[in-house]
Amino acid sequence: MKPIAIKIIDGVAIVHYFVNGKDEAGHRVGNRYRITHTWIKRGGKWKVMGGMSSVVNDKMDKD
Repeated sequence: MKPIAIKIIDGVAIVHYFVNGKDEAGHRVGNRYRITHTWIKRGGKWKVMGGMSSVVNDKMDKD
């Protein structure tokens, strides 16, 4: 997982990150995903409110 942006305002956090699989040798395998989650802090604990993900194609992949 590679975080790319985190924004927290008044107990709500929006987190953007990339996720991809790696084999035992550390080589990337499978699809790479860009994921966004929205978290809310309630009762002192962070909980996911919602999220979305999309496959990153080679033209979008800058890493």
